[in-house]
Amino acid sequence: MGVTIIATLFSYEPVIAGVTKFGADRLVLLVDKPPLKEQEEAIKKVKEALGIYVQIDIHKTEVYDIVEVARDVVSIIDKIDKDETIHLNISAARKTKSLGLMFAGYARSSRIDKIVYLTKEEKKAIILPKLSFNLSNTQMKVLEYLEKMEFDVKKMTVSTKISRATIFKTAKELKDTGFIDDDYKLTDAGKIARL
Repeated sequence: MGVTIIATLFSYEPVIAGVTKFGADRLVLLVDKPPLKEQEEAIKKVKEALGIYVQIDIHKTEVYDIVEVARDVVSIIDKIDKDETIHLNISAARKTKSLGLMFAGYARSSRIDKIVYLTKEEKKAIILPKLSFNLSNTQMKVLEYLEKMEFDVKKMTVSTKISRATIFKTAKELKDTGFIDDDYKLTDAGKIARL
């Protein structure tokens, strides 16, 4: 059983501080697609400081597409051995990439030990709440249907085997919690919850 840290990367300091505070056998760095010059330099510094002791993997992700970042990170998490401890370090990078990493943690909350943010000034670790989407099977079925098809109660009833009344009730719940919009289309939250 080892420790994997998945971290956003722009400057190297928060990444090295995170590994120092929490320890790691493996470090997955999320960089831009394509990486910026500053990120390339930060990768080099992280490898120089930790490469002998820690397995370092580089994963390129989108910068401003939160859903795509979350999808990429969920894929990474799903490939990590179930006995591994996983920490997410959202300290360095654009806010959108950090949010995507954090939302992936919500989508796989049972696999995540900690979501951390390290303050720039003191490198103090702030442990963020580990939330989950907690959707019912019915809510997930409705989201799955709406991801592929238009809202049509008759077709949904046949396809999902969910009663008409339950579909309306569930759609209202999903709207109220921000997983679908007024046109019954999945929001980014709905797309991430489906991961």
